[in-house]
Amino acid sequence: MAEALNPLTSWALKTTLRVSLDDGKELLRILTPDRFEKSAYIDDKEYVRLWVECNQCGTATNCLPDMSAEKLQKLRTAYYEVDFSGADIEEKYRFVMSLPAEYSDNAGRVSRILRFSDHWFSDTTSKQMLDIGAGTGVFLSRLIRDSTISWKAMAIEPVIPMLRHIYASCIHDSR
Repeated sequence: MAEALNPLTSWALKTTLRVSLDDGKELLRILTPDRFEKSAYIDDKEYVRLWVECNQCGTATNCLPDMSAEKLQKLRTAYYEVDFSGADIEEKYRFVMSLPAEYSDNAGRVSRILRFSDHWFSDTTSKQMLDIGAGTGVFLSRLIRDSTISWKAMAIEPVIPMLRHIYASCIHDSR
């Protein structure tokens, strides 16, 4: 079972639930719960989740349905149980890292980020990346491994066992 979230993370998650269309412009409307939401018994009936662009700063925010807030909070405290129930974190990390690019959604994300950064950022020697909700650290590890430049990478992860894994396995294992 995942360890409890720290107070700052809990506050941020509760605050995210309060963002609404009144705060910005709708970018995306999702009408079907994802597998994590379904594992928390969130029903398809009348489900809607929005991505809203803030009128003030342009940041996109995931706006979760109020009716699902309590169930989603319960899910967040055991988020990794959906994918990692009964599995060793290191085994999952090694398995996902060994997937060929065509079978890895992380490889696709890394490829898109590398193309984007090559196009939009002029520094060709080093760049920075912040991964919020880093999970097992696969994304950052793959980014560093698959890139031809140096990355200063930081992982933010509220689940302590995952953070310990990232520190123990990913920091020294990416190149």
